Amino acid sequence: MKRSLKLFATIAAMFLMVGCAGSSDPTPSEPTLLDIRVSKMPQVAFTLNETFTYAGLEVTARYSDSTNKVVTPDSVSQPDMSTAGSKDVTVAYKTKTTSYSILVSAKTLSSISIDALPTKTTYVVGDEFDSTGLIVRAHYSDSSSEVVTPTMISAVGSLSEPGTYPVTVYYSDDIDTVSTNFNITVVPATKTLSSISLDSMPTKLSYTVGEAFSSAGLIVRAHYSDSSSAVVTPTSVSSPDMSSAGTKAVTVSYTEGGNTRTTSFNITVNNPAAKTLSSISIDSMPTKTTYNVGETFSSAGLVVRAHYSDSSSAVVTPTSVSSPDMSSAGTKTVTVSYTEGGVTRTTTFSITVNNPQPTGNVDTLTRDDTGMTSTTYGDWDSVSKTSSAVYAGNSAGGNNAIQLRTNNNTSGIVTTASGGNISKVSVAWNSNT
Repeated sequence: MKRSLKLFATIAAMFLMVGCAGSSDPTPSEPTLLDIRVSKMPQVAFTLNETFTYAGLEVTARYSDSTNKVVTPDSVSQPDMSTAGSKDVTVAYKTKTTSYSILVSAKTLSSISIDALPTKTTYVVGDEFDSTGLIVRAHYSDSSSEVVTPTMISAVGSLSEPGTYPVTVYYSDDIDTVSTNFNITVVPATKTLSSISLDSMPTKLSYTVGEAFSSAGLIVRAHYSDSSSAVVTPTSVSSPDMSSAGTKAVTVSYTEGGNTRTTSFNITVNNPAAKTLSSISIDSMPTKTTYNVGETFSSAGLVVRAHYSDSSSAVVTPTSVSSPDMSSAGTKTVTVSYTEGGVTRTTTFSITVNNPQPTGNVDTLTRDDTGMTSTTYGDWDSVSKTSSAVYAGNSAGGNNAIQLRTNNNTSGIVTTASGGNISKVSVAWNSNT
């Protein structure tokens, strides 16, 4: 009995000591959970009816003592995967929740292909890439496809070297990005015709209605893609309408290497001015211009040309031709007149009128025929010449000259009174002499 009481007393004393110790050193309180957040996202893109998973999800809890701790969520809501769209997923831990979104797509982008290459796939060095004509098709997980606009095309901007270059085409649907490629070819540059210009205009730019157009003097220059140029012969020059007055456009064309370039210039076609007679000239002299005294003058064969203020000319019939004096020998002036539009112009030409020459047999007497070589006159006879006449006379000679006179008459038929020397005398005979 005494042992029991002693044990009870001992136990009671221990409880008393524990009670006293607790009242002097209280236990500290636990930190309070403030909120939770998703610190690492799981898979967020799904296809229709795909099994939802939040594998990889990381949740961090924030406490009142400023500590953060990765925790395992107590629950994660199950989104509806049978319809497409954005879905909210709720994450719970103890008394706190947070959420994140996933996207359920009816189909996913699988690949792209080229329906049509660009119109231009061969380039010359220095060209810029041109995607015009490129058609891209997107292919999806549900085996459907559609033509889409590429998100980006990666190509060499300035094609500076010959060769084959890949071009990469990208397409993105905001979830996936896919690509494909094709090649383009770059060849060495060859110059091509770019344009033409006029170095010199034609010599004549002003015309009168009805005149023929002429491009004489026109100089054309061709300009090429490599900035060079050269003078060329135009392939064609249009023929303007010259039948009416006005400003007329003339088109100049030049073709080289299959390229044709054109330029143009203007000419002026004027109504004809009233032309006036400026002068006349002789195209052809009369058939006969040498006459004998007493013959009748004839202008037959004379051709006269009229010249006008517009530089034109025409053969005309003279208004009058003067009649020269044919009664004496000499050079005679003939005046030709032409009148038109109240204006008279003249010109002249000359004819020769000679004394008539004897006809029949002609004998020629020289000093040697007479035998007289001194200056003393003497008689001579029995001189025969071409005709049947026989000559006799009285003459003297000297300095190879012949002097004739009648017998014993000092007034000679042919003398040297004028100071000249006569070397021969011609005598003409006709049927009446």
